[in-house]
Amino acid sequence: ADVESRRGNSAKAAELYQSVLAQNPSYLPAMVGVADQKWASGDKKGALVLYRRILEQSGAGSTYGQRAAARLQQGESGKGSPASQTAEPATAAPVEAPQIDTTDLPGH
Repeated sequence: ADVESRRGNSAKAAELYQSVLAQNPSYLPAMVGVADQKWASGDKKGALVLYRRILEQSGAGSTYGQRAAARLQQGESGKGSPASQTAEPATAAPVEAPQIDTTDLPGH
């Protein structure tokens, strides 16, 4: 599905993504693919629903979660569409790097 999407064959990619999701509705790569397709086609509201689900399933620290959070932020900064006015879960906030104690290392 990803290959077809990159080739610009969105109809075939959508068919393949849906086939995967029919077998495993929680498969994140396919969910991201469908969400990205919806976003690109102008269905921002439908995409944002999927991005929220992706963020909830994968967590804000994962690659998929970061991508979803970025799209959610873009959607919320949109031009007042109903989807952009939906409250965002607190987990979409940027993840800060953990503080690591280095006081016991040489030179500190």
